[in-house]
Amino acid sequence: MDAASVFFGRRLLELIHERQATWQKPLLMGQMADFAEYKDRAGYLRALADVVAMMGSITMEDEESHGGTRV
Repeated sequence: MDAASVFFGRRLLELIHERQATWQKPLLMGQMADFAEYKDRAGYLRALADVVAMMGSITMEDEESHGGTRV
């Protein structure tokens, strides 16, 4: 993986974690206006978790096929 890809992956994970932290707190505190908003926010957070899992899987594949990060 080249340096730009490593930077992109790390930065994307940072942004996802920031978004998750921002969106989780009101959800867990029951501050949603209604059930529809709750479902929307929960679905969005689930999608972010899926993206993080996919990124981890891609990174693992890259490490197995290339023997680790190449810069």
